Amino acid sequence: MYRTTLSYLGCNPCEYFCSIGTSVSRWCSDRSQDCDNRDQSCCNMRNFAFLTQTDTLDLSAGGHIPFSGTTVIGEGFQLDAGVLRVELPGVYHLSYTINIPSNADVATTFVVQAGGQDVAGTQQSITHVAGMTSATVSGSAIFEATEQVDIALVSLQALTMTPDVAGDTLATLTIEAL
Repeated sequence: MYRTTLSYLGCNPCEYFCSIGTSVSRWCSDRSQDCDNRDQSCCNMRNFAFLTQTDTLDLSAGGHIPFSGTTVIGEGFQLDAGVLRVELPGVYHLSYTINIPSNADVATTFVVQAGGQDVAGTQQSITHVAGMTSATVSGSAIFEATEQVDIALVSLQALTMTPDVAGDTLATLTIEAL
């Protein structure tokens, strides 16, 4: 059972769990927290990031996808030059999707890297010849950040892709705190 002095993502856990509709009595042994008086900054935290890439990708071997499309970035994350920084220690779930257009010749391996190291379970290889139907590559993993770390979706081989239709999403990356 949580005590009201512990912290969850920098917030009182009673306030956090109260904010998501869970019974205070379930999480707070002394029932001292009143949902109507909770700290609104904790109640409104968005602990996830969603990034997209819609422009042509022209990557050298080992280059990261520079996410520059539509983004939704919550507390504890920062986007800098297409690389996502996880600013708070914790356990996270990440997932990515790469949409290979029908017009693309692709032979590469994609992997998510945290601090320059491969995140286990995220490596996916694909070979696609232009003229084939479009293809999708995806991966997901749970990882722990013990300190601030940069997250990048990397192509291990050189890669050039242009969307079949301008504005189509070529890549997405989602990370959420658990």
